[in-house]
Amino acid sequence: MSGTSTERLIDELTHDLPPVRRVPPLRWALVAVLAIWSGLVGAVLLASGGRVGLFAELVSSPIFGGVGLGLLVTAVGATAAAIASGVPGREAAVRLGMGAALAGAIGGVVCCLVGIASVGLGFGSPVATDAVCLGYTALFSLVPAFTVGLLVLRSWVARPLLAAALALLGTAALGALTSQLSCPFAGPRHLLLGHVSPPMLIVALGSLPAAMLIRRFAR
Repeated sequence: MSGTSTERLIDELTHDLPPVRRVPPLRWALVAVLAIWSGLVGAVLLASGGRVGLFAELVSSPIFGGVGLGLLVTAVGATAAAIASGVPGREAAVRLGMGAALAGAIGGVVCCLVGIASVGLGFGSPVATDAVCLGYTALFSLVPAFTVGLLVLRSWVARPLLAAALALLGTAALGALTSQLSCPFAGPRHLLLGHVSPPMLIVALGSLPAAMLIRRFAR
């Protein structure tokens, strides 16, 4: 077959195909998500007045600061892995992000357990406040979840369930961190049940429905 015939055949085969949409580079997609989340944090802190002595507590309290750092590492790692999961050839980035997310989650849990072992379960706020912060975590995760969802749906997702779980974990961790920055309570039990655990619960409850949406609407 001549070169001209081959080119003609390719043109005929691809004539009716829709144009390929370019997937944004991973680093810029992640920067966009974090920028939108930062705007959300600013709005929440402006509306609520923020936590009294927030910066001092982040720096001076190993448990409060450790949980915040763990949530941030979990959020960045899982979100990056979710976005990368839709780009062929980015398997190494997915594994790296998953490893970072796991390390951040474990670190946050360990900080809380150390605190509970030191002061007990009853220290800090009433148990009812744990459920309140769980609700705030879900609420504050909606904007980043919508942003990450749009990025994932523009990709070619080979493993929708994994992509859904990672996207939910990352965005729920951002929501939990937003809640922590504005929450007046800091007892280790509250941090565990009201801030660290909600992202895991959201992943457990939402991964399957989210994966079904990805299978249905991903390009």
